[in-house]
Amino acid sequence: MRLVQFKYKNDQQEKVHLGIELKNGGDIVEIEGTMQEFIEGGDEVFQDFKSQLAADPQGSQFQRIESRQVDLLSPITNPSKILGIGLNYKDGAEEMGKAFPENPIVFLKLPSTISGPDDVLPLPAQSREVDWEVELAVVISKPARKVAEKDAIDYIFGYTVAIDYTARDLIPKNSGLWTLAKLIPFNLPLSTKVNGVEKQNSSTDKMIFGIRTLISY
Repeated sequence: MRLVQFKYKNDQQEKVHLGIELKNGGDIVEIEGTMQEFIEGGDEVFQDFKSQLAADPQGSQFQRIESRQVDLLSPITNPSKILGIGLNYKDGAEEMGKAFPENPIVFLKLPSTISGPDDVLPLPAQSREVDWEVELAVVISKPARKVAEKDAIDYIFGYTVAIDYTARDLIPKNSGLWTLAKLIPFNLPLSTKVNGVEKQNSSTDKMIFGIRTLISY
């Protein structure tokens, strides 16, 4: 089940709607409320809706929208923060000739850097070295502090795929810090294609620090 946020193509007010895509690229079942409300409702709300959809797999009791009628947005558009983990794939570190870090390298990204799957990315004029990396994004469902690894999964609402853009030539200009340059659980395959050409092909089993470890950290 894939939760999506979308706007109707003909809606001049550009209201954000919440829905579930029944299959990849297929019709969308619209849900009342917002993504934030759905997340904050916790597992009880999620399981209740999942049961309703299981009993009615075609979503006949809900409003169904054809995918051609909407523009998909980022599934999360207003997080309180975005925490990134740098140099966390073994093959990536080896490709750059860097040693595996002893502890997770944490950096921040601003919520204003989020864009949708079909949005045009405005490249920074001061950079000539914008890079891209496919990432597994973990959506945290509730405040987490001093979380033991064994309890980490209880704080996860879901997963999505993200592309992390980095203006690499801005890093040395910012005293080696990553924030300015970043302003633009399973064996899960992740790949990136640029203009139809595959540029990255890796898997989450190559993570140096796993999801439970990172949430606990």
